[in-house]
Amino acid sequence: MEYSLPYIVFIVFILVVSVLQLGIAFDKSSQKYINFSVFFAYILFWGFRGFIGWDWVNYYPFFKDLSITQPPLGSNYDIAFEYYSFTIKYLFKTYESFVLVSTIVNALLLHIVFRRYLPERYYALAFALFFAFNGLIFETDLMRNIKSLLIFLISIKYIIDRKPLQYFSLIALAVIFHWSALIFIPLYFFLHKKVSLKFFLIIFVLGNLIYLLRIEYITPVITYVLNFLPEDISARISMYIKSQMYSKPYGITFGYIERSIMSFLLFFYYQKITKDVKGIIFMNSFIVYIFLFLYCSEISIILIRLAGNYAFAYWFLVPMIIHNSEKGVKPLIYIFFTLIIVLKIHLLTNNVLYEYDSTLSDSHKDYRHRKEIYDANYKRLEK
Repeated sequence: MEYSLPYIVFIVFILVVSVLQLGIAFDKSSQKYINFSVFFAYILFWGFRGFIGWDWVNYYPFFKDLSITQPPLGSNYDIAFEYYSFTIKYLFKTYESFVLVSTIVNALLLHIVFRRYLPERYYALAFALFFAFNGLIFETDLMRNIKSLLIFLISIKYIIDRKPLQYFSLIALAVIFHWSALIFIPLYFFLHKKVSLKFFLIIFVLGNLIYLLRIEYITPVITYVLNFLPEDISARISMYIKSQMYSKPYGITFGYIERSIMSFLLFFYYQKITKDVKGIIFMNSFIVYIFLFLYCSEISIILIRLAGNYAFAYWFLVPMIIHNSEKGVKPLIYIFFTLIIVLKIHLLTNNVLYEYDSTLSDSHKDYRHRKEIYDANYKRLEK
């Protein structure tokens, strides 16, 4: 707990606020102040963070080398992200400002989607779920992905309202922030359609057989297809397949157990959650998420690059489960997910690369110091 303690203190604060929101019927004015306390804590903790996590080693040199006299060409990152970064550097100059502005943008977009799709009393809980279920990684390491994902979440309104022009316009914007948003294009055509509980059960059972028996079927197909691809592309894909880091199966892990329990809860609450199109959309998103994890585990880069984009389902489905639970069951489900949240935050951050550092502190460590720590530890922690 040496490194994870600051993150646990932060998440416990958010959870305490969520207890107040769920336990007390606040008026609208009080609710706004409570929501603001969560929003402000987010900005204070993450917006003034130092060099923590993994990908700052890429983003810092990228931002430092950006020219404010010559517009970017999209040669390093996706073009919208480069122009976004260029604008921040032109206006504010420093990398610390880049992190702060990015955090504020993320918090504002989350504020919009949580208020749009959830009752007000689940606002703080949704933020806690965000950080535990991939949000912490998005915030610290996937600065392009999080913009494209949050734009997609805003566009869900247009799946519900069946407005294709608005939806695909937003997805186009998401794609030029990060190419992974391409996976959201076909969702307009089926994400709002309710599937049967039987279909969900079949996906889950067959997927577990493939996962637990470690049945390989993707690798042989990809290996065959590689014969027809250009040599440079074939070599790159082959590297991922042969790499232990990207191709090892996951096995029975804490994440597997947690996803299985979540699936069982959703089986039980399926009909209640899917009684409206909003619930159907987030339920279907979880089905896509569990499908990718169970059926594609033999190549873990698929999980890293694709499945993680659907973890947002937790941010909305857990509040929906609690909302649809009996009065006596609500506290038990809440306590269970509180423990999961704290444990996941601990597991994610309890290493030296996540040693918390604030730019507001006099003891803030500069890039050179943190880079030395990174270089000395990243290979060991990647395993």
